[in-house]
Amino acid sequence: MPKPPGKPRPNSRPYTPQRLLSLAVHHEVRRKTQALSAFKDAEDQRPPPEPQLPADAQAQRHEPAAYARRLAMPHEQSWGGISPFAKDYARIVHSSAFRRLQGKTQLIPAGENEVFRTRLTHSLEVADIASRIASTLNHGSGAALGGYRINNDIVACASLLHDLGHPPFGHSGEEVLNERMRDYGGFEGNAQTLRIVTSLESRLGLIEDRAAAEFAIAQAEERPRGMNLTAGTLAAVLKYPYQLGATGRKAGRGAVAGKGIYEEEMPVLHALQALGLGLSPQRRTLECQIMDIADDIAYSAYDLEDTLEAGIVTPLDLVAPDDDLLEAIRSEEGVRACLGPLAGDMHRANTRIVDALTQVFASLFDLGDAYPQIQTDSVEGNRARHIFVARTYLESVMHARHPMVRRQFLEALIERHIAAITLVADADAPHFSRVSVEPGSRLRIECLKAFNYHRVINSRRLKMYHYRSRKILGELFDTLFDNAMERDPKIRGLLLPDRMHEQFRAQGRSQRREAARLVADHLSSLTDSEALRLHAQLTSGQSATFNTYWR
Repeated sequence: MPKPPGKPRPNSRPYTPQRLLSLAVHHEVRRKTQALSAFKDAEDQRPPPEPQLPADAQAQRHEPAAYARRLAMPHEQSWGGISPFAKDYARIVHSSAFRRLQGKTQLIPAGENEVFRTRLTHSLEVADIASRIASTLNHGSGAALGGYRINNDIVACASLLHDLGHPPFGHSGEEVLNERMRDYGGFEGNAQTLRIVTSLESRLGLIEDRAAAEFAIAQAEERPRGMNLTAGTLAAVLKYPYQLGATGRKAGRGAVAGKGIYEEEMPVLHALQALGLGLSPQRRTLECQIMDIADDIAYSAYDLEDTLEAGIVTPLDLVAPDDDLLEAIRSEEGVRACLGPLAGDMHRANTRIVDALTQVFASLFDLGDAYPQIQTDSVEGNRARHIFVARTYLESVMHARHPMVRRQFLEALIERHIAAITLVADADAPHFSRVSVEPGSRLRIECLKAFNYHRVINSRRLKMYHYRSRKILGELFDTLFDNAMERDPKIRGLLLPDRMHEQFRAQGRSQRREAARLVADHLSSLTDSEALRLHAQLTSGQSATFNTYWR
């Protein structure tokens, strides 16, 4: 085991990514062959010093100093004028987990048509909306925040990361993995995101000294460091800072059932709390709140645009929801919270919901002045009413198919939502100030989210896709888990990627919980097409391809 690094030697070259790669390969070969180390031990065993920003950068920084800390050692010592949060952004966009979002379903099945949104394009849109919110609040609420500036880099990082842990096949994929993992700690997309960025991704960064690089590689094998992001970015990703499955007194007031982080990642939360960030179920950072509301806005507006383009709904469907759909929307927790006391009054609640949905495309149906005859109880009035209904329906379909109309209305809707966001400032801890959304806009967002879920995701056109995807992912989990629990060490874990397979061989007979978590890690990382291809290779006569497991 190498000793902790000491001070960098004079005139030593920084360990560039190319040199680090060579060093990592050498270390891996040496470990496997049990060769003796050729590295000279460092004289000083002290850990490397904390990173120090230039004095002018410190004077301009308004977020807590702990935001710039990284939980894994060693810290980078060469800043080069780039903020630590800009480094986070670069690490995210260059990561394999982020790239894989392009092959994961957002709403319409990935691969059906390239124009529909995937998890990747959705994340980019969330980042744009969140940045606009942050800029608007910085411009209008700077005085209330006492000079505190919302960090746009952190907001962008959190937005790009927020869906990183979601498995293939959208909501149905998350549901089936959670069912299979119920006895092994559960599965949840936000929890998986934290696991990816703190454990599963592999990143070392630029390290100045050879001994430090050797020390970092050895540490990364024993205790993975993921992307080694800053505490500020990790805090912004933690929408649910408590253990998954722990509600009530254990998690604290404000915990949401079915949300949280895995038990395996609780040390990350404890490390962030040890830095004095003060995270709790009632206190999320300002950047985290902005990312969350931007996600809701993007989901409510842009997913609606995809359903309009796919022909699943038309603007008229929002104006005239049936009773079953209204009941389903009214039952959603977010909608009930917005309705308040009205939630128990079915008639008044339904009226508010219809009003909220109608406002999205209200101007399309303001046609009363064009048809004064429809008010007349006569043959002409009856004919006029038929024409009015027919033309209204036809215009609704045409507007759904017209890209300019869709973009015009939905972009205006997003701008209204952004304008409806304000801040409730916390003078003592400005980074914990609360984001507030005007009640009418909040109700509209929640109603559109519920409409998309119940009218689109549960629609007949997508039910067959969801049934198939649940069956495929469920069978993949069962097959890989059974293989991971095999008694014969020659085939135990053989269906998993090489590094996971090595873990099974090294630890002997696997524990069920550990095996289940590794299987969930692997399956959740797959794109839709990879999951389909793997299932076909395991269950049909299709021959395997050379690169199926090469990663």
